[in-house]
Amino acid sequence: NERRDLPMALMVGELYEALKLAQVPDDKARAAATVVADFERRIGRIETLVSVNTAVLAMNTALVIAVAGRLFQFF
Repeated sequence: NERRDLPMALMVGELYEALKLAQVPDDKARAAATVVADFERRIGRIETLVSVNTAVLAMNTALVIAVAGRLFQFF
């Protein structure tokens, strides 16, 4: 997870520097960079949840197919 955070930290730093070059006040530049970092963390959590839900759905589908196969085996 540290490897994934490093590029984001650099990107947030680059955003901060770009805002400073655009003469945005320091407090506003830091706030904007913090908001972007927070969105990245939230998106990362959403991606993790989607991956877990996809795996659970695949397992449930396989189980339903297996049970249905056994059920219709007798007909």
